[in-house]
Amino acid sequence: MKLTEILDMFKDFELLTNFSIDDIEILHTTVLDAPDGATYACGNEFVISSGYLFKQNEKEIATYIKRLKNLGCCALGIKVERYFSKIPEEMLKVANELKFPVINIPIYYPFSSVITPILAKILDSKVDNLTKTEEIRNNFIRIVVENKSLKTTFNYLFSTLNIDYIFYDYFLDKKYYNKVFLKNENNFSKSIFSKNKEIGKLILNIPKIELSEFDKTIIDYALEIALIQIEKEITIVKLKENYLNDFISDILSGNIQSKEELLIRAKLFDIDIDGYSSVIIFDIDNYKYSIVQKPLENIKLEEIKRKMFEKIIQNFELLKSKILYYKKSDSLVLITKHNSSDNTLLNELEFLVSKLKKIIKSDFNFTFTVGMGNIQKDIMDINKSYEEALDCIKIGRLLEENDGIFKYDDIEFFKILSTTINSSKTPSFINDILKILKYDKEKDTTYFETLNRLIENNWSLKQTSKKQFLHYNTIKYRFEKISEIINKDLNDNNTRFLLELGYRYLKLNKNILE
Repeated sequence: MKLTEILDMFKDFELLTNFSIDDIEILHTTVLDAPDGATYACGNEFVISSGYLFKQNEKEIATYIKRLKNLGCCALGIKVERYFSKIPEEMLKVANELKFPVINIPIYYPFSSVITPILAKILDSKVDNLTKTEEIRNNFIRIVVENKSLKTTFNYLFSTLNIDYIFYDYFLDKKYYNKVFLKNENNFSKSIFSKNKEIGKLILNIPKIELSEFDKTIIDYALEIALIQIEKEITIVKLKENYLNDFISDILSGNIQSKEELLIRAKLFDIDIDGYSSVIIFDIDNYKYSIVQKPLENIKLEEIKRKMFEKIIQNFELLKSKILYYKKSDSLVLITKHNSSDNTLLNELEFLVSKLKKIIKSDFNFTFTVGMGNIQKDIMDINKSYEEALDCIKIGRLLEENDGIFKYDDIEFFKILSTTINSSKTPSFINDILKILKYDKEKDTTYFETLNRLIENNWSLKQTSKKQFLHYNTIKYRFEKISEIINKDLNDNNTRFLLELGYRYLKLNKNILE
């Protein structure tokens, strides 16, 4: 009950302090008349005293009031006239400074005549609150049973408490509110969690200290219902995503028995499968290695992966037409739409992928190796594009290790080349490369590294010297020395082709170096 209600009950009680007491709520009342009585206070009490313990030392009143305030008591009722000729000034000074109400109780009131009606009123109030909270709780439960929205939950909270609110749904990235208001650090706020992850947050346009216990109970009810509603939404989304994932997986693996089956299943998900399409695979570099090396951060890494995949999907949906996607371990597989079967359209797509990779690297500090399969006329043949994209990642990693973008047309030759690796006979075009490696090992030189840079810079001595931060004449000397080692002219196009072929073969078959 409110302290003001006590003053209304006892008209002859006199409030001695001069500040507002409208928001002060009383949960208990007790008599404290012993010197150590304040020690037993439990908070939220209206403390009654005859004043006897201050009879010998009025200065103790200020100290006693400070102790009551620190212990969480709400007010002091004292029979001033019984032991004092006048109201002690020090008592009123300290009480006003601490905003701790002091009330003069007329001398003719027995303590029982004060305590009994107050406790009866508090008990009645608690019964009323219990009845009301039970009704409100049932109404919240009805919202869930009737499958009402999250907006309905918080609108009902507002209608009950009449406090402006904002609720953030982090899973669906939505915001619900009844009125825009300026937020500050004193506003009440409380988050809800699912599996240790914050999925929502409620902010009320009121300081926490101004909320009653009744208010806090109702807020807890609302947040319990919100948690159920969001977790239900999470389950629905994940189930739908799993079914869609299985469908896309069947398409990519060629596990669709007929066009009729494809059309029926596509209709269930409202998916457009007509037109030209191709596959792009984003494969996270070193993700499995990070999980093994940092097992305690696996949950955090999984969340980062989820956000990276979401970022890719969102950007593709903004830049391209509607896409299909399939999440597989540390890979995101996209089926993109095209206007024709002309593979030159992949060049434009490659530019978009390159921009997106830079964004992901900047935001999450992860890189991707990207494989791009050729465009297919019929989605029934999309598994071919999928296999090509997988080959791109496999060959691309062998050629450049990580963080590259590879189109199938660009790596098809190296795929053919890689088929010779399992042969028991070493191809003759590797001989000159082996000569350079042998020379480096015997003379402790780095001519193979120079050859590597020359090939990567299209045999330009000027470009190689610039990127290696070496003088042009130094690169020129090394160029001539390589010619001497293999006893061939590096200016000859055929010699260059065979050296580059051997170099690429070596990158595909690193076992030769062992």
